[in-house]
Amino acid sequence: MSEILVQAENLGKKFCRKLRRSLWYGALDIGSDLIGRNSSKASLRKEEFWALNDISFSLRQGECLGLIGRNGAGKTTLLKIINNLMRPDSGSLRVKGRTGALIALGAGFNPLLSGRENAYINGAVLGLTKKEVEAGMDEILDFAGIGEFIDAPVQSYSSGMAVRLGFAIATRFSPNVILLDEVLAVGDFGFQSKCLARINELKRSGVASILVSHNIAHTIQYADRCLWLEKGTVYDEGETKEISRKYLQFCQEEESSVETASEDSWKFAFGPIVENHPLISEVRVSLIKEGDISTKRISSNIPFFVEYSFLTSIPHPINLTFRFHKADGTLLATINNELDEHEIRANENCIKGSVEVSNFSVIPGDYVLVVIIQDGPEYLHRLPMLNFQVTAQNQERDLFRHGIVHLPHQWIPDTAK
Repeated sequence: MSEILVQAENLGKKFCRKLRRSLWYGALDIGSDLIGRNSSKASLRKEEFWALNDISFSLRQGECLGLIGRNGAGKTTLLKIINNLMRPDSGSLRVKGRTGALIALGAGFNPLLSGRENAYINGAVLGLTKKEVEAGMDEILDFAGIGEFIDAPVQSYSSGMAVRLGFAIATRFSPNVILLDEVLAVGDFGFQSKCLARINELKRSGVASILVSHNIAHTIQYADRCLWLEKGTVYDEGETKEISRKYLQFCQEEESSVETASEDSWKFAFGPIVENHPLISEVRVSLIKEGDISTKRISSNIPFFVEYSFLTSIPHPINLTFRFHKADGTLLATINNELDEHEIRANENCIKGSVEVSNFSVIPGDYVLVVIIQDGPEYLHRLPMLNFQVTAQNQERDLFRHGIVHLPHQWIPDTAK
């Protein structure tokens, strides 16, 4: 059995919500450490909370551990403790060998120094000589792809350049353990492919890794096991696909249970908003599935209707558009009455109708419907009206389909004798 490189037992880390009180607690803890007295690190004091509490896991040579959880779950805090950037307040941690880490964008870089100088400094921190760093410099330059900018101050780098250089340095100097926190979120597709190939290469050479990513597809593809953190504690752990499936279902249920009517900030992710116009009122839009049932959950292969109504005093035809977006703002499709040569005109100041969507072929997830009403180029109404979900027909499989669209398909066996 391979050697254990990281062993965490009952790790805990707490923070204080008030800055002044936090500084005071820090001074007390330092004083207690200096005189050799037990401090109150194991218990909460006023205004303190556990960012991590009772975290235990092990990581073996050549193994990749996926760390998942919502924002604020404690993932980055745990990585900082493993990388010795923070001390735990309780529990024990043993890390064997050299650790390479890319926890935050440009973390550890001096912005006034050049990329080359920062590479020397990072190598020195890892115990390498200048000759050892120079021996790997060509490979760092080739991987980072920043060319002549290696001798420019890091503060002049774009976010993509900084993360490319950081990843190249962190993975070049033969680490035993590498910590990766959302490093693929900044890079372009080409850089992501190079990073993922490097992660595979490191795994084959026996390097242990901890991967934090909100892209569940990456976690499923590269992590051997998964640790799910929720509010600073281990919510679940085990085989990657099973834990990822539970996590995705949990997130969907949480999102659907939250009342968003009073939280309008999300709406601005989908373009300009026009909500109140004197010529338009009482705009109502709903999704209707079979049996005339209003719904916020649809299936990609079952037809549904977009039913709409509003009041207007405009006598001439109006332009009506429905824009379907992913929850992250990505535009999926547009339905527009003028493009379809369908006239919409008020009847006694009322406009009412529906559009049938026969097949909404997208992967399961959260989506948003934006409703746009125009009089020529002028917006009379432009507002995200509905959050809805596309549900999985087979929960065991469909949650792990990747991409945007679902392609209806059929496997045909080879019937040749």
